[in-house]
Amino acid sequence: MLAASRAGASATSPPEGLGRYWYATEQTESRPLPHYVRFSKDGTEARRDDSSCRGPLKESVLDMNALVEVLGADISLRDLKLSSCGRRAACILEQVGQRSQVYLLWLPAPRLQPLTRPELRRVRALEGAVALDWLGDARQGLCATLADASGRAAGVALCDPDATEAVLTRICQEPDPAVFVHAARSRDGSALVVSRLGKASSEVWIGGTDEIARQAKLRIPNLESSVGEQLRACGFSVLVPWQRGCETYADVAQPWAYALSNWERAGEGMCVYRTSMEALASGRPPQPTLVYRPPEEESLEDIVVTRHGIVLCGRRRAVTPMLCVVKENERDGESPTSTTTWVKQDVPLPPWALHASLGVNADFESSLVRVKLSSPAELEQAWDWDVELE
Repeated sequence: MLAASRAGASATSPPEGLGRYWYATEQTESRPLPHYVRFSKDGTEARRDDSSCRGPLKESVLDMNALVEVLGADISLRDLKLSSCGRRAACILEQVGQRSQVYLLWLPAPRLQPLTRPELRRVRALEGAVALDWLGDARQGLCATLADASGRAAGVALCDPDATEAVLTRICQEPDPAVFVHAARSRDGSALVVSRLGKASSEVWIGGTDEIARQAKLRIPNLESSVGEQLRACGFSVLVPWQRGCETYADVAQPWAYALSNWERAGEGMCVYRTSMEALASGRPPQPTLVYRPPEEESLEDIVVTRHGIVLCGRRRAVTPMLCVVKENERDGESPTSTTTWVKQDVPLPPWALHASLGVNADFESSLVRVKLSSPAELEQAWDWDVELE
């Protein structure tokens, strides 16, 4: 069922769930910069559509108005990531004329007291980061994508921010100035995905977070070697090899790695594939199996992998937005000799919607998927889709 997420006040975002909390952004006339807040789901289900988040259970995550008072008016937020335990947050702040800076926050932040510098712990080792994520829980530290002198996203590093002197452990460094790298944790939290992106080519590597953390303590990759050798030394395996005209979006839902890619038909339409994480870890060449190939009139543009199915967003006949979920056929398990088949369920969209996109959808366990719908005559609206009700 697709249902609109009512925002209440126009200056407040519709709340989005992650773990035990609903998260939202507040802005008021007196405090016009974003204030990121959360409130507990426990016993407050009726409040999900009240995105003003009023009530004693509300907690402050990050108040940009308070940050401006402490750090100056020329700061902006580039990235904000929560640890899986929900008690830590890390953010990238940018200031005019300076390299980006990474700060740690402890949650919940004081709601009524002004923010002070001791509450923000700066991680100097990660200066210049352009993206970051928690490797696993807060104890495993941070993974950051780092920029070189030209501002290109060129390297990936791990860092234990709680160490007395945080030290970087380099995972890889991309020597080709025409290639960018990006690292992100999988939505289920079990793996790290590193993408190498060229102007018309790409490559995707995947490694389990526990193995990466272990290898990073045992060995330091030779940054003079090829990027592939660097990543293999840290426990990564290639999911989609370097290929011209190839575009790939990858995620993990154990025991499988999923990819929305055109690797079989470079430069053409995308399909969904999956590969066993166990097979990848063994070092054997990847042998992806086809999960879903869209009919000719459909083109796929984005993917969200959840515990409840694979959500796909795209277009039909290059004009009409299309949204569907692909799930394994439960009846396949009735016979030990049966092969896996997949069931596709389309979602009817409002007739006025001429554009659809998927939200962040950080909660792998949730059956609710955030969808954004818009048209030239309608401002963008946030809708929630419960894939379990289809």
